[in-house]
Amino acid sequence: MKKVMALAATSGICVSLLTGCLSDEYDYSQDEPPVSDVRVFGIYGENGSDNFLMQIENDAQSTLEVDVDGMADLDGISVRPSQPGVADGALRVSIADGRSASIRAAAIVPEDVSTYAGNGTLQFDLEMISRHPDTAIALSTASGEGSRSEAQVDITSAVRAYAGASTQRVKVPLACFSDQGVDFSQSTMPFELEANNGASFELGNIQIASNTDEGADVLACSVTAEEISGSSSNIFIVNGPDNWAPELVSWLTDGSALQIDWGHDNFAANYAGVNTGVNGGLILQTPGSGSDRKDLSRYVEQGELRFMLNVESYGLHPTKRIQIQMESMVTGVEGAVLSNPYLLDPWFADGSWQQVQIPLKELFTKADGQVDVNAIQNINKPLSIFPEWVGEGDTLNGMFFRIANVQLIIP
Repeated sequence: MKKVMALAATSGICVSLLTGCLSDEYDYSQDEPPVSDVRVFGIYGENGSDNFLMQIENDAQSTLEVDVDGMADLDGISVRPSQPGVADGALRVSIADGRSASIRAAAIVPEDVSTYAGNGTLQFDLEMISRHPDTAIALSTASGEGSRSEAQVDITSAVRAYAGASTQRVKVPLACFSDQGVDFSQSTMPFELEANNGASFELGNIQIASNTDEGADVLACSVTAEEISGSSSNIFIVNGPDNWAPELVSWLTDGSALQIDWGHDNFAANYAGVNTGVNGGLILQTPGSGSDRKDLSRYVEQGELRFMLNVESYGLHPTKRIQIQMESMVTGVEGAVLSNPYLLDPWFADGSWQQVQIPLKELFTKADGQVDVNAIQNINKPLSIFPEWVGEGDTLNGMFFRIANVQLIIP
């Protein structure tokens, strides 16, 4: 059995002007690689290989094969079929609190899957049902018999983000394992999922797929951003402690300056004199002009972005709505990765202070139910706020809103 790991941070304050930040409306799409050259090797599932047996192991190193009905029981871990009677269907795995255990695919004889490994990923379906808050989850592969090589990737952060979501398709680059010495020409254990504490999840459709390691939904081999935790976390509170995104940036699409006003406990966007057809807003970003990234995975299941908002004037804005989102800087992705947009109701906080409460799950769950883990793990702009986009004939002139106490909260 193996173990897994964790992280630490800083702060400061600055106000600057971001010119030419956006020249048009946000593009929320992410390019996916062409699928024409994808080759798939089934490990477990409808097209799984007969050379692999599903097994469980507990923290006493006892092992047991999952039977043809999808059932197995050891002290500390049990497996049941998600849908009884469905051959090679999803398996429901339950690991007892305080126990370490794993489920794996073990080869009867070493399998050569190297022709599938080029730029490939290890993929599987995962639905997290429950887990202890501090449970660490690791994904492993191994090769060789006499001289065995084994490699592990910590996917704890991703699993936290998946909690409470529908079934997720998890994709991890095979290079994460081959770089640690695994030889996919003699694979003896292409898949093992281990939890070091209580957890319950459904698992299925385990595959190796070639030429799939550049998709926007492929996990990184490791998470390098600082993990933000706690029941509350200060993104930015004027004169407050422990602010982790203290740089306030303004932007307008014509490159001119959006005026920032300061109160004793708040900051404001003043759109006086903004030209017709021009859009823009405010961004809170991490130190180093947003180069410092944060992992917000602990907040996705139940956490909220919260702040106080007072719109002193909606001016001549046509819809009287304000848009909010987060931005990320993901390694290997050109440009900002944007969360889903969140639009407040028309006239929200008109002339009075109101609290904005936005579930992070709504910002980072795509239309197909998949959670954008890479974005969550690399947040560098936790608040981007601007009036809903206007066309050439409309104006933001006269709008004025104040913001205070920007935080992440787990209710």
